[in-house]
Amino acid sequence: MAAFLQSQDPSASVTPILKLYSELLSHPTLVPDSRTYELILSALTRKEEETQRQLRKLQHRITADTSKLEELRKADYLGAAQRIFGALGAELSEDVSADMVVKFEKLGAARSHAGTVRSPARPPSNPLSAQLVLLFAQNKYTEAHSFILFEAAQDRFPDWDNLLIVLRRIGHNDAHVVPVDDRRPLYALATSRIPRSSKTGSSKTGSSKTAFVQLESEWIIQLLEAGLVDEANSHRQRLLDADLAPSAQAYAALIVQSRRKDASDFALALWEEARTHGVNPKASLANAVLEQFARDGRSADALKFLTTMQSETDRQRKPTSQTFALVIAAACAGGDVEAALRVLRELLASTLKPTPRSFDILLEHLTTVQPDRKKALEVYDAMTAAQVPLSSATYHHLLAAYGSCGETPDYASLDDVFATLEADPKINVSGGHWAQLILARGVAGRDLEWARRTFDEFKTHATMLAAGHNVRQVVLVYVAMLKACLVNGRADLCGEYLEEMSREGVKVTSQVALTVIEAHSAMGDLPAARAVFDSLHDAPSTSSPSTTPPSPPPSPPTSKEELRDSSHWELMVRCEVAASESDRARALLERALALPLPIDVLERIRGIVENVKASPAGRATSEAVAEVEERW
Repeated sequence: MAAFLQSQDPSASVTPILKLYSELLSHPTLVPDSRTYELILSALTRKEEETQRQLRKLQHRITADTSKLEELRKADYLGAAQRIFGALGAELSEDVSADMVVKFEKLGAARSHAGTVRSPARPPSNPLSAQLVLLFAQNKYTEAHSFILFEAAQDRFPDWDNLLIVLRRIGHNDAHVVPVDDRRPLYALATSRIPRSSKTGSSKTGSSKTAFVQLESEWIIQLLEAGLVDEANSHRQRLLDADLAPSAQAYAALIVQSRRKDASDFALALWEEARTHGVNPKASLANAVLEQFARDGRSADALKFLTTMQSETDRQRKPTSQTFALVIAAACAGGDVEAALRVLRELLASTLKPTPRSFDILLEHLTTVQPDRKKALEVYDAMTAAQVPLSSATYHHLLAAYGSCGETPDYASLDDVFATLEADPKINVSGGHWAQLILARGVAGRDLEWARRTFDEFKTHATMLAAGHNVRQVVLVYVAMLKACLVNGRADLCGEYLEEMSREGVKVTSQVALTVIEAHSAMGDLPAARAVFDSLHDAPSTSSPSTTPPSPPPSPPTSKEELRDSSHWELMVRCEVAASESDRARALLERALALPLPIDVLERIRGIVENVKASPAGRATSEAVAEVEERW
């Protein structure tokens, strides 16, 4: 649908676009989102722009075709766009209004200037708003932000709608993003200038309550994106105290951004709160709840939630393809593969168009967590039967299914999949795909020499050169090569690849750190292993599962890729124990007890430390890490 709208020639007939809009309104299951409406409106405004271009061209001709000129003047593309926009619900128009309002005003003013029979949108009467429209037309939102604050200092203010437009654009658009603290003065100004009624100024938002909800909902989302969860919830409470509630988008953001221990229960509470306050519980909000269920592995709750959504009569609340993907993810996270397969069959039997994500989630689970080549290939067969296009992840999981899925590698099928991948014009061969080849031959097949040759080949292969040097992808191949060295008892070769990683500037993320720590430990270089462990950060927490005073918090991590989890603690303790460093292992245990790590992991670490004397001296670290990596 998006591809169809984006491919429309501005000079072609507008009838297919309007026909599509009509079909969307009457479709029993498809629920168009704000992006779809935005594409429809954009297609219509592009037609208007092309019409105006032709008008200007004809008006400058002495012998212009008057019938053609009149036909262009009567073209109602802008009017059609405005009627569609006016028919949107408050929440949908809230998503697409920022650019559309500006575009309508700009095109409407141009229409008026061209002397057409109608002027669908009048230029703003406020002189400051008129200047802002010019800045919007040039995509200068950061300049508009500075302009507003400068004029406000002189007690001159634009229309309230323009304040909200700028706040939205400098908060979400990557090209114009402004730090959240620098946005606070604009938010405060917008709060103080909320229109008292629908007749105040030129506000298109309606009542002051509607404007207040729009502003607070937008600010909640921006605070959440900045990681200020507590402050965002205080603004939610501010709305509730006024007997109002955030928008569905704001509630969805509150749910998705929650990192509480009881995140799923909190998500359900917010869901019920939204319904109680009359917020439309459409699919996007329900999907946010399901996303938390998927994180927590609450399969039964997700399945129950899906059943409730399927019984809804409002098509905006019906399950979407994303809904089914999230329920499948929750079932997999909860270890219920049969339930996940059942949900997939329901999706295929529905009128919804399945996406690759639904299949990729199951394929990932069946090739890693619960390896089952037969079931994985059945899922793939269902995917091809449904004519769902293969994604890069699909190829990755197929290579894993044939190469390292707990059975003897099927090298012939493995090579066929890789050859198909290379020939697929829509998919770039990535480092992850090459890593699967190395894991299949070098780890599962114990052919280290073949793995080394493949590693050397991938760096100069045409597919990798075409995709460019992507460090994120390269690191996966290095990790696969390190694993191959360790599994084949050649820890002495790890140093070669670790040095090369350093020269290439490959960053050791938390996921990569497990293998790198293991490699250093296997080489007998415990100081290097400790350095990698200490370079990671523990996730911030406000509570601790033990009475042991917490250690001073480290400097905050720059990204989630640097976070240290329970697997790193357990691995490092095992490495210290394997090296007979019992004192260091006990010190790590004390540090771990001060953190909110899973109780079963803490008990396991305690058991490792307390049984040091019973452990065989110099136990192979690779045996220990195999347990950790499998759980991780």
